[in-house]
Amino acid sequence: MARIPTLRPATLADADSIASLHVQAWDETYRGLLPDPEIDARSFEVRQQQWRSQLSRPDRRVFLIEGLGFVQMGAQPDPEHAAEFPEFLFALYLLRAAQGHGLGRKLLAAACGHPLRPFTALCLSTNHAARAFYRHMGGTELSEVPGPGGPDDVPDVLIGWRHRSF
Repeated sequence: MARIPTLRPATLADADSIASLHVQAWDETYRGLLPDPEIDARSFEVRQQQWRSQLSRPDRRVFLIEGLGFVQMGAQPDPEHAAEFPEFLFALYLLRAAQGHGLGRKLLAAACGHPLRPFTALCLSTNHAARAFYRHMGGTELSEVPGPGGPDDVPDVLIGWRHRSF
């Protein structure tokens, strides 16, 4: 990565680019952590529809580093946590080749804005690299959350940020 990549707010016109990044990042990140059929079910077409919908929502902030990664933040969907943590990190994906260059930190900072509003994120419990990144960014593991069910069920870890440390 010789040049400094540009981080910018995503628009509806970025849906295909984000969908492609999402599919590649899921393959790189979750292959071996989740069953292959679960990963394969999230095709480009599925992600394309997802991102066309998400990028149309005014209550979500999405930032993109073209061809490398993206982040999505918005209002806390869980009423149980909304008072203490009014924001929720819905997605933070960076392709493996772009990791370790400070881009994850930049994406997170862009999505959070100033001043930081406390937020939570869910992280697959077996995704040790992401959990380490979130701890490094000042996140605190709050609890384990049961997965969606099924034979290959994997729990999530709820992570919270009350202060900016990135």
